[in-house]
Amino acid sequence: MSEFSPGVVGDDEDVARNVYSPIHINNETGEVLPTFFSDVKDKGLSVNRIEHVSAQGMREMGLIKLKTDLANGKTDRTYEGFVRAKVDNIRAVSDENGRSFCVLDTALEGNVSHADVCQSMGIRTRSENKEIRKKLYDIFSGEPQKYS
Repeated sequence: MSEFSPGVVGDDEDVARNVYSPIHINNETGEVLPTFFSDVKDKGLSVNRIEHVSAQGMREMGLIKLKTDLANGKTDRTYEGFVRAKVDNIRAVSDENGRSFCVLDTALEGNVSHADVCQSMGIRTRSENKEIRKKLYDIFSGEPQKYS
């Protein structure tokens, strides 16, 4: 747990992940792309614990990152909102290797709501890894929630 931690991430919590277009969105359906979850396999999927951040706080973090991206030349980006999921649904995904994902508190000094979803280690084929990430996609899938 992080030194800034508000505590262990509970099964009853919701987590959310900010969404940016065009990199995370299928422009035809408005839904997130499966590649939106690819960070889970190697560095952890950054999420925020809804219990520790408001919808407005999620929006503010999203707009701050957007401003940084735009300043770094990524001028085609827009902030689309966020998608959310229940932690117990994420932790319930399993295969013959056991639990497929863990959700860990990784609170930061300026963001106590930060957590990471990590793919559990196990001997899996490339297609098996894609299959369990598809389950994560299904848990989070849908159009981003938008707040003005």
